[in-house]
Amino acid sequence: MSDDLRSQVSRRRFIFLVGGLASVGLMAACSQPAAPAKPAESKPADSKPAAPAATTAPAAAATTAPAAAAKPAEAAKPTEAAKPAAEAKPAQAAPAQAGVPKPVSPKETFLFGLGADPTNLDPHVTVDGLALSTMQRAYDKLVDLRPGEPKPGAPLEVDPEVADSWTVSPDSLTYTFKLKPGLKFADGSPLDANAVKWSFDRMMKINKSGAANIRQLKTTEAKDPTTVVMTLSDPYAYFLPALGTYAAAIINPKVQQQEKDGDGAQAYMATNAVGSGPYVISEWRRGEQITLDYNPNWWGKEPSIKRVILRIIPESTNQKLALTKGDIDFTGGISIPEMLLMQGTAGVKIVEAPSMSISLAYLNCTKPPLDNVKVRQAMSYAMNYEIHVKDIIQGKGRPIKGPLAYGMEGYDDSLKGYTYDPAKAKSLLAEAGFPNGFELTLTYSPQGSSTADDTALATQSNLADIGIKVNIEKVAEPTRRERIDKSDFVWSVGGWSPPLPIPPWTMDKWYLSANKGLNANRAFYGNPKVDELVAKAPTVLDADQRIKMYREAQNIVVDEAPYILFSQANQVLGMRENLQGFQVKPGGSGYLNYERFSKQ
Repeated sequence: MSDDLRSQVSRRRFIFLVGGLASVGLMAACSQPAAPAKPAESKPADSKPAAPAATTAPAAAATTAPAAAAKPAEAAKPTEAAKPAAEAKPAQAAPAQAGVPKPVSPKETFLFGLGADPTNLDPHVTVDGLALSTMQRAYDKLVDLRPGEPKPGAPLEVDPEVADSWTVSPDSLTYTFKLKPGLKFADGSPLDANAVKWSFDRMMKINKSGAANIRQLKTTEAKDPTTVVMTLSDPYAYFLPALGTYAAAIINPKVQQQEKDGDGAQAYMATNAVGSGPYVISEWRRGEQITLDYNPNWWGKEPSIKRVILRIIPESTNQKLALTKGDIDFTGGISIPEMLLMQGTAGVKIVEAPSMSISLAYLNCTKPPLDNVKVRQAMSYAMNYEIHVKDIIQGKGRPIKGPLAYGMEGYDDSLKGYTYDPAKAKSLLAEAGFPNGFELTLTYSPQGSSTADDTALATQSNLADIGIKVNIEKVAEPTRRERIDKSDFVWSVGGWSPPLPIPPWTMDKWYLSANKGLNANRAFYGNPKVDELVAKAPTVLDADQRIKMYREAQNIVVDEAPYILFSQANQVLGMRENLQGFQVKPGGSGYLNYERFSKQ
């Protein structure tokens, strides 16, 4: 990193500090009594037909935070897109839910800082981490991922959720699940084998993100009210762990009433959650907050936390301020340097845990000059990875040589990868026909990754050193996601935290040509040999053979450089000291089990 870039980053952090101090004074001087809550712009499925505003969440207004803290003056919303581009309005006839939320105390309320509104809540469709934090505890799954740090080379373990037990046939093609008796969805309707069959049939028919994770699933049958039989077309080495992710959430069949033009109720489900989990979405005020309330029809033990409020706080400076003041209980959306500045702050604890989160840039392989592999290789050689790890993630991680993170099956330490070599980068540019460089636009959103701002500055500086002028286009996260899905960008930076630390959740998502777009091959990359290897590998039950196939695929994609792979960072999370029950889960901080939390 050049001295100029170091000073840019340092100045930006100085501004964060000064801005934070200034905003304390500004809010103290200018705060007003909380205004009455605005009517929700979208009534999620888990809300009862319009209750009076005063009974919807009276305690939320009392226990959340002062209005000034909820919307700091300096946290202006991006003008590009205040709402998701394809916002779906809920249908009028939403399935009835468990009842009007009861008042709750501050001790029973968990406050979570989110950087933006989620863009799509449908668990069978979405790949949005913000959606995961919002809806995953509104649903149940057959099994749940066992808490604990992932152990390199060890198989992932699962625990029962709505399935009490299961058996697997000797050929690994048939899985039989026995459900807990008396299960109910939030509206009181039965969650039985027929409901499970309908939900998985919907997932496979829609054939989007959820189906891609378990594409070997051939049929789901309801043998009797509490017995579900799933048959695979081929063995799948990771089938049980895949059923423990949000993508395998069980949706209430009554959502069929909201189907339009054969869409499988996708438009409705984009802004609603209709499940059986410990919470229901009771209110969503876009740009402000999303409220989840305890579902009394849930099968589990009544939780200490009765209400979860996800506060939308776009600026990391304001999230940090909210945490230090106690206006939120938890955040994972602050950059590591900013998070570490809070160490020693009264009432705050900073928790570090291993993670498989990767910081990366996607180079759109369909856009000249990035359709030239030598240009992509040159950009990878231009990056100062050591400085990225040292400065941007403050040493809380490591450089990464290939797609699969350290600790994941198939990780290959022998991969050559890319190192900082500006001379080689310039040579490759000349070979590609660009001896004098070129100009291109980096499109990104600060809400896309906690490292996005600093990574954008660093890449701009590094590429300038080899003659590439980078124009930075900062947009709102919904705008970025919409444009990525349409291939309306040249390159972007972001992050990836695989919900499961298994190869398919990276290799399938990011490299299969069938997954181009938001789903998440965001480089619009394609290679028939990679498709063949990546599709076949998870059906091979012999671990050594499977790993060999993944390593062959990794060698190809590293050479063709559709992504710049910066680092693998640990989770560094901020929370209030009185919060109890936090557990590391293999999928990262988005997999928070709110029902296991309590406050002292």
